[in-house]
Amino acid sequence: MNNEKSFRAVVILGAGRSGTNVLRDCLTQFPEFATWPCDEIQPIWRYRNGSHPTDELPVAMATPKVTNFIRNAFASIWRKSGKPDFVVEKTCANTLRVPFIESVLDAPFYIHLVRHGSDVVPSATKRWRGILEVPNFAYFAAKARYIPVLDIPNYLASFIAKRVNKVLGKQAHLSSWGHGLLDWIY
Repeated sequence: MNNEKSFRAVVILGAGRSGTNVLRDCLTQFPEFATWPCDEIQPIWRYRNGSHPTDELPVAMATPKVTNFIRNAFASIWRKSGKPDFVVEKTCANTLRVPFIESVLDAPFYIHLVRHGSDVVPSATKRWRGILEVPNFAYFAAKARYIPVLDIPNYLASFIAKRVNKVLGKQAHLSSWGHGLLDWIY
């Protein structure tokens, strides 16, 4: 947090489609809480680790450069938001990297959100198939501004390839959506 230890990070952990956005949005209605103007900051968490094949980031990947980058991102949002008591973050893939987060952030506060699987599955299935609403340009622009410059080509190529394959009918659904696990079973 760049020697400014006047806030505490709040990390919401939960499966995709479990209500993490709703919880974050509710918390940030209070002036003591702030967050990013986009739903997830995956590019910040994966800084210099973008080629790692999964969302499971081991502690060894929290190098000094990575740690400083992530801490500076939190400190920047904190300053831009008027220096509130808490900075809330809810990237769902963080459920797979709690030890990594522990090594990067100073004593984060965790909220583990659990939603019954029978409620999550229909929503997740729609999202995986790309049936849910198509976000507008402003949504993507808000997320894209947090991609480190050197990582932009990789994120852009992946985004375009997934959408083109879906539009051309080469895939009935996105090739992947949600957390990337090393031992994923299809």
